[in-house]
Amino acid sequence: MAKQDRALLVRVGALHPHAFRHAFGTHATEAGVPVDVLQSYMGHATPATTALYNKAGVRRRQAEIGKLFRPSK
Repeated sequence: MAKQDRALLVRVGALHPHAFRHAFGTHATEAGVPVDVLQSYMGHATPATTALYNKAGVRRRQAEIGKLFRPSK
């Protein structure tokens, strides 16, 4: 990897391990994992903490808004 993209390797090395946890939570909510299941898996005391991961990503926002422009069946 170092030979392929040195800049990427430097950025990955600068990430805090908590960033990976946040990425997992965000991807799980985008994939449709229910909040109560994710809360249990991540060990959060309240659903409010888990809900912080439930921010719509760019792809999800585009897909949801795209539904407005699809022809009705």
